[in-house]
Amino acid sequence: MNTKSKTVRRAADARLPTSFGEFQIIGYESLDTNHELVALVKGKSRRNQPTLVSIHAQCFTGDVFGSLKCDCGPQLRAAIEMIERKGAGVVLYQQPGADETNVNAQIELHDPLSTSLDLHLRYQQCAEILDDLGVRRVRLLSGGPRERQLLEAIGLKVVAQPATVSPERSWRCQQQGMTPADAMAI
Repeated sequence: MNTKSKTVRRAADARLPTSFGEFQIIGYESLDTNHELVALVKGKSRRNQPTLVSIHAQCFTGDVFGSLKCDCGPQLRAAIEMIERKGAGVVLYQQPGADETNVNAQIELHDPLSTSLDLHLRYQQCAEILDDLGVRRVRLLSGGPRERQLLEAIGLKVVAQPATVSPERSWRCQQQGMTPADAMAI
């Protein structure tokens, strides 16, 4: 990946046991804004093998409270479960800066916080983090065609992008006792 100047730096690193399995959690700070990003890493990436990657923008109501108005929480959990099952992968979790965090407005509008962030800068920073982790080829578990194009324009090779889970399908699958990862698989 060719970048003229870095826009993120590694700030913290720890082992993180979770209900899904054991991961490494790495904190990054933006050098251009007051944003923080977290990489939840499982296993080692291999240069010529695609790595499972999910890029997730923080959604307070979906991630924390399991709102059925979005599929943010189920998508995040499904990605973590899938990475645990495969034994390797990365979840990039983007937290907005303090100036962009307005939980009351998000509750009122049920508007994910990610919409106010500069999409290109976010994906540039994600690409830099993936580069720092040695990831060059990506099997993207999140996003749409635009996100794929941004990652490829920055220099990552996106080899696959599985279908995502709609809120309705996620809710129906949960009612049938399925996990979010099972919902992504069908």
